[in-house]
Amino acid sequence: MLRTLLLLAPLLLAWSCQAATAPSYTTRWDTIDIDQILKNDRILKKYIDCLMDRGKCSPDAQELKKVLPEAMQTECAKCTDAQKRLAGKNY
Repeated sequence: MLRTLLLLAPLLLAWSCQAATAPSYTTRWDTIDIDQILKNDRILKKYIDCLMDRGKCSPDAQELKKVLPEAMQTECAKCTDAQKRLAGKNY
């Protein structure tokens, strides 16, 4: 048993380091219903005001504001597939 753990430890360490350094944004909002936000003028205005420094930011809007410049500059290189689909939505 100990021998198995000693053999697996380097593999697990390498895997965890690779997973920790894998470049991607949080997947926390990958399942968000973006259409509900785009259809709700009040919520949409709050997001826009946050992004334009014209109002307070909710935690979600603050996270978007933090990653949006880099995502735009890198053409969403760190985005998940779900995030890329959400980013392509029009209103």
